[in-house]
Amino acid sequence: MALGDNDQPQAEIERPLRGRDAKGSPGRLRRFDVWRRADPDEAGLQRRARRLALAAMVASSLLSLLILYGLWLALRVALRG
Repeated sequence: MALGDNDQPQAEIERPLRGRDAKGSPGRLRRFDVWRRADPDEAGLQRRARRLALAAMVASSLLSLLILYGLWLALRVALRG
């Protein structure tokens, strides 16, 4: 305990660290350390999932742009005629 305002005892809360280190004890792990020790098959699946997610984001962006362009063209035609 520590003394806070007005010399009143104040509890200090320690935040638990997330993850486990190489020996299995709780501690902080960096993202690279976890990736380096990962199972090769699992690492391959994660890379494939990331590539698919990126491809889905690009496709979604292109589709959104095409829809907006189509709406813009439809508005131009509607306002002219």
